[in-house]
Amino acid sequence: CIGRWLFTQMPESTTLSPYLAVYLAAIFAIIGHLKPLYFGFKGGKAVAVTAGIGLYMDWRLFLICIGIYLLAFLIKKTASIASLSGVTFMPITMLILGGFSASQYVVAIAAVAFVWIMHWPNLVRLAHHEEKAFAVKKAENAAKTEK
Repeated sequence: CIGRWLFTQMPESTTLSPYLAVYLAAIFAIIGHLKPLYFGFKGGKAVAVTAGIGLYMDWRLFLICIGIYLLAFLIKKTASIASLSGVTFMPITMLILGGFSASQYVVAIAAVAFVWIMHWPNLVRLAHHEEKAFAVKKAENAAKTEK
């Protein structure tokens, strides 16, 4: 909604980047998915939106960040650590790949800030060893339920 409005408000002849409205819309999309209405203002999908923005920016960026997310998830079995890892490495990966605009770095850094702020309670639970990890049921437990 806000993104569409931004496009209509951008002057045609501007000295700013023609993609400024796109990147502002990206930031507002992340903000809108932090605590979405349709989830009862509980945890959103800002990390997924950030992944989509990464794909829009560069497919290599997307693959590297998704790879970092998956690796962190496989090692720690905690979605919050995986989310923080994947998003945090976005601007770092952009620096390594090169060729990104200042506006793109602003979006990536804003995403990192938003995700870290929203995951703060998870970090506190991790520090107190209270954060639940995903567990894969063993084959014997699955066999018991089949009987």
